[in-house]
Amino acid sequence: MSVPPPAPWVVKTRKVILWVGFGWPVAVFLRAFGEKNGQGVWALIGTMVLAATFAPPSLVLSLILGSYKSRIIAVPPLLAIVFWWLAGQPHTYNGFDGIITDPFKLLWLTTFTAIALLIPEHSLLKLWRG
Repeated sequence: MSVPPPAPWVVKTRKVILWVGFGWPVAVFLRAFGEKNGQGVWALIGTMVLAATFAPPSLVLSLILGSYKSRIIAVPPLLAIVFWWLAGQPHTYNGFDGIITDPFKLLWLTTFTAIALLIPEHSLLKLWRG
């Protein structure tokens, strides 16, 4: 049984999301650790908080959604909804303005979408198993 490869746009989009999603944190950390006043420590603390918040939903969605195409389309809006729900708590309401006005949050959504794209597609797993 042969498994068709993903569409060319899916392969290209996945590569872009992976490069941007994992490339920008490396650049930010290199810059933060080069500065004084403990900026690198604060960068790590912020990363751990965001990872604890968004990595679990991203990984669960990647297991539920079987193809890269569905992950590319569904994961960013669902993570934006999770962010909106968390940011919309009564004590710090900023809703979608928090996503739109702060471009770094969009980069984090790209990073956690990239995490969702790391797990192989279900069809590839079937192909590897034989």
